[in-house]
Amino acid sequence: MLPSDTPARPLAARRKLVAQIRAVSARHPVTLIAAPAGFGKSALAALAWHAEAGPRGWLALDRLSEQQRWPALRAFVAVAVPGALMVVDAIDCLPDATDQTWRECGLDGSGPYRLLLTTRRLSALPLLDAWRARGGLALFDAAHICPTPADWQQVFGRHDTSMTNCGAWWALRLAGDNAAARIDWLRRVYFPGLVHDEAAVLGALTLEPDASPATLGSWLSIGGVRVAQALHALAIDGAPVAACRANAELGATLAAAWCLHQPSLALQFAEAAFEDALALRDAPRSIRVAQALADPQACVRLLDALGWLILLGPRRAMLGELLSGLSRDAARLPAMRLLRAAWWVELARAPVEAERILRTDRLAGPQADAIQARCKLMYDDAEGAAKLAESALAGIADCDAPEALLAAAAQGYACLERADPARAIAVLRDVVSAARRDGFANLELDGLHVLARAQQEHGDDTGLAESLRQAQAHIEQAGLAGETAAQSIARLALLDAHEHLQAPAPILPPPVDSDFFAFPWLVARAREALMVGRIGEAMQLGEQLDSRLHANFCSTKWRLEAAYVGIWIAGLRGDVEVLRRHAGDAGLPPSDAGLHAWAGAVHRAAAALLMHKSWPATQLQALIDALAQRGLHRLQVTARLIAALSDPSGAAALLGDWLHLAVRSGRLIDALWLAPCLIDPLARWLRHPGAVLDPAVRAAAMVLFARLQPPAAESPRLCEAARPRELTEREWQVLQLIGQQFSNEQISVTLHVSLPTVKTHINRLYAKLAISTRAEAMQRARALQAAPTIPPA
Repeated sequence: MLPSDTPARPLAARRKLVAQIRAVSARHPVTLIAAPAGFGKSALAALAWHAEAGPRGWLALDRLSEQQRWPALRAFVAVAVPGALMVVDAIDCLPDATDQTWRECGLDGSGPYRLLLTTRRLSALPLLDAWRARGGLALFDAAHICPTPADWQQVFGRHDTSMTNCGAWWALRLAGDNAAARIDWLRRVYFPGLVHDEAAVLGALTLEPDASPATLGSWLSIGGVRVAQALHALAIDGAPVAACRANAELGATLAAAWCLHQPSLALQFAEAAFEDALALRDAPRSIRVAQALADPQACVRLLDALGWLILLGPRRAMLGELLSGLSRDAARLPAMRLLRAAWWVELARAPVEAERILRTDRLAGPQADAIQARCKLMYDDAEGAAKLAESALAGIADCDAPEALLAAAAQGYACLERADPARAIAVLRDVVSAARRDGFANLELDGLHVLARAQQEHGDDTGLAESLRQAQAHIEQAGLAGETAAQSIARLALLDAHEHLQAPAPILPPPVDSDFFAFPWLVARAREALMVGRIGEAMQLGEQLDSRLHANFCSTKWRLEAAYVGIWIAGLRGDVEVLRRHAGDAGLPPSDAGLHAWAGAVHRAAAALLMHKSWPATQLQALIDALAQRGLHRLQVTARLIAALSDPSGAAALLGDWLHLAVRSGRLIDALWLAPCLIDPLARWLRHPGAVLDPAVRAAAMVLFARLQPPAAESPRLCEAARPRELTEREWQVLQLIGQQFSNEQISVTLHVSLPTVKTHINRLYAKLAISTRAEAMQRARALQAAPTIPPA
């Protein structure tokens, strides 16, 4: 072995390629491994050096200073013996290399030893043409030595595809998954191997991938022609220009390395790009370049100019990080505090924290009003939200500004909560359109959710279907499935399908995070269980809802949804105490009451009906008129059914009117909600001569009537465990058989009692349970017999 440095043994053996290099070098005086940095040239030369059994020498020129390289090379060649393998790594590092100097040093390929050279650039080798002319050159370029999937598998235990289009960056991958190690390797090895323009252009492209050559030339002060030449050279040498555009992680690594390699030029370029991004109000670009600048003042300028745009834009998740990176003095600026308050309410959903900032810092003005309006909505204060939203809109000169759109969204939501769905629809359509135009994906989704709710309350089924379709497409395209508004839209679509007694086509599956979304999804599951007749499961879910209502804060909207479920279960079970609690007083809300107050009035009227204490007809008519005046058509349909079933004369005309309205609107779930009071009137309407005048409505009523009937039993199934305390054992048996559609005669035979005795039991149990019809007795028996069989999720 000749005196030399000793190269480390590489991690990857690459036996096949090393065998080829050794075989070729045995037949040629000069073997050249030429490729850009990162292709593993030194590693391959070291493998060939370690595999050599005869005399060998190793010299790594890139580890020596420029003054040491020529003397070291002359001394290295001088000690070579015939047949030795002389490896010179990084031969392109030789300064002022000419044909003469190479020949004098013994690098012309005429010596008795074999040369194995590595280089990044063929242009650095003055004797290249001479070697080729004599046929004494063997060349392995980038295409030959690029690692194969098998090589990746051998070293890393997997075929790594994270370095798309730059798999040849072997040394970069060998630097490990540590970003700091990669940046260090790029700074020390890769960028110094490029000429000035190439390094500048590649680094600039990682910061601004979409910039044109002319723009790059201007910001780098080198001109567009030199940029084009550098791009051409980079493409020829295999530098990953395409990869740094496609792979965000790689681009960030390259940008950081370039900023360390050419700090003054990188700073000049980033400042120019930052000014351009701010002028164009391009928030994503501004964030990217500001992070590259690593200048706290740039972050302040960014947030001051585009903070509200970032809050509503696709990079909104970055807002908290940007605010947290401010200096203490900058974070106290009023504009930054306003943005922090907006972050608390819009992203963290914590209105208490937002209001604390506004109150402590005494922040005022239209932006503060917009934030407070959003907070008021979370507190069910629609009146306060509407006033603040109007104040914010009046104080913002640019109606297209992000904070103006936020205030408009709050205004539309407040209109709905104030029982004005028509006005809400008009406002929210404009908000959705503007959010779509400006790329405010989350605001668009929020707007679509509230718009769909307003259309549902207004009875605009066509508009509701279109809003749900747009929302589903938007969720898929923008990747917003994890957003709170996406879950809200999914539940809205589910409950809307329930109201039409249809099987839903889910927009999203129920969330994995069951605690966060538990209450709304419990409501949806309970309504579905009641709709398909799983009374026992619905009772269990109803108990969970009651427990959560006592333990946690829930908005008025979801308390009303839970009340709907509670009234349904109590009506089926004849639970007078629960119904009395829901019925409350029979008074109408004040004229300026909001949506929830009117929904609560409808609930009270329904509970009173189910406990056979119906509101007076004049009061029900006043409720219907008030709902119609406000455009609350969904609640109006329900109120008209309550009025029809409350009519002591049992007039078929009122029920017929409701049937026509319900079939046309598709809102039929209230028929199941009020089933104990509906079965007999519906049967009478079907026998009424006027029912044949509209075959479509009669057909729908027939289907509905069949659905309301409890399933007939072939043999009696009696259960003692669920017997109400007020009934005797025999009365409970009679009620159960009624629920299974047994006639009085069948009950008499089954229980071995006389027919008059059966009638006596029926009269007594009717009186005890406040039952007036056999159909109601069937429903009551079915509910009382239902035992929870499905454990809660």
